[in-house]
Amino acid sequence: MLVFLFGSGATTFVLGQNIISNQKYVSIDKSLEIPSIHFVNMGMSGTTGAYNPHDALMMAKLPKKQDKIAYSKKMIRKRLKQRGLLGYISFLIRKQGYNTADGTFGWLGEGTFIFTKTPASNWKWWAQTFTYPAGKNVSVFRFINQLIWISLIGILFFGWKCHDLVSDGLRLSLIGGFLFLLIFEGGRSRYLIQFLPNIMILIPIVWQTSKETIAKILLATGLKKMEVSQNA
Repeated sequence: MLVFLFGSGATTFVLGQNIISNQKYVSIDKSLEIPSIHFVNMGMSGTTGAYNPHDALMMAKLPKKQDKIAYSKKMIRKRLKQRGLLGYISFLIRKQGYNTADGTFGWLGEGTFIFTKTPASNWKWWAQTFTYPAGKNVSVFRFINQLIWISLIGILFFGWKCHDLVSDGLRLSLIGGFLFLLIFEGGRSRYLIQFLPNIMILIPIVWQTSKETIAKILLATGLKKMEVSQNA
């Protein structure tokens, strides 16, 4: 399975690079390319490893790709030295929390795709009161989404006993996604949107196992309480 994954990934990468190199639709200036190590560096910045405007600006200022790589390596070494091993591990744990905590996936957190100045009198749908920045039910929307997200994560957690080729493959893809966000730019749950298909496929697969595990825990807890009350 691993051979298949690595083989398909390598084949996709090579074919993609070949198509980009030979296409004639747009002109690509390789000298303006931002190296991937820049996003590793940005993923280590601040307290959450999120987008760093200063690092992004430096990529625009530095003329050559090698200069951009050298700057990124310098900042990586600096940030590792500042944190130390235990500090960096603590940073990754905190970053994983920021990567996965928000059940709304950063809804209304950034951008201007919904105009904040639109008066409520111009709204046409009741749903807008839940999703617009000035909507009176935005807090309800956030609460419901967070509750659903916690429930879904709980199903995945308690369904750990379910093992087959598909479920284990989906778990590996999620672990890979989490590692990707820990290494590169992250710090916001909206990046998890790209992994939602994996999660939504995995949940029905582990649902029965998760339900049985939760029932066993509740039964064991109830029996224990009965024993304690009887002994008292």
